[in-house]
Amino acid sequence: MQGTCIDPNYPYCDLDGSVGGTPGACIAVTCTAGEFGKCNGATALTCNQFGTGYDQVDCAHGCDDATGCKLCEANQTACSNGAVGTCDANGNQTSVTQCPLGCFEDQPRCRDIDPSNHLSTYLDMTTSVQDVVLDHVTINTDDGTIRDSHSALISGPPTYVVPQPAGGSPIRLYVANKLTLGDITVSGTNSIAFLASGDVDVTGPVHLNVAGAVHTGACLGHGGSITYTQANASCYELAPGGGGGATTGT
Repeated sequence: MQGTCIDPNYPYCDLDGSVGGTPGACIAVTCTAGEFGKCNGATALTCNQFGTGYDQVDCAHGCDDATGCKLCEANQTACSNGAVGTCDANGNQTSVTQCPLGCFEDQPRCRDIDPSNHLSTYLDMTTSVQDVVLDHVTINTDDGTIRDSHSALISGPPTYVVPQPAGGSPIRLYVANKLTLGDITVSGTNSIAFLASGDVDVTGPVHLNVAGAVHTGACLGHGGSITYTQANASCYELAPGGGGGATTGT
């Protein structure tokens, strides 16, 4: 599709007229980013990220004029060109799964994130849950409840308590597809974690009211301070503020 056109406003030569209708005409291209344009042998012309032209993508299994790069052969599930595809006995694609993190070339599956704290099992569940927006809410990590700014209970995402080894704190876990966190306040003795398979946007402050600790008189702190016993039995001291949010002692 690239020819001898020199005008930067019309950089592509429409050799066969398949785009603009006039063979050999120099044209400008406006397309949808990532959209398949046409095949050029075993190469697919795919709209670039700016929507101003086409990138050439080599197709490992050939190019289909209707769908672009073929992902698999007949009766095969394969991973190629950043997606997992399954083909029927006639070589037609019956399913396609895009892999944002790429895929294993020697295995027909997408690459995935392996989160810390042994949470991968719960991450696998997030593909079946909805997008979640939490804004101006209070979260209790002990019972998992979520309340709005008027202290009324609201429906939240699926939640689990993940046990931790001795010396650690159990984790109150919430799972979502895409997650937006606005102004939230967290309280309770369990730690908190969010898992999302899509985008995570933090649009407001997150206030942690000493999650993972319990207020007790067993810890001795300095005068005027608040003390907590943590899950590992160590003491945590929270310094108070003065009027107007001033520092300790003022």
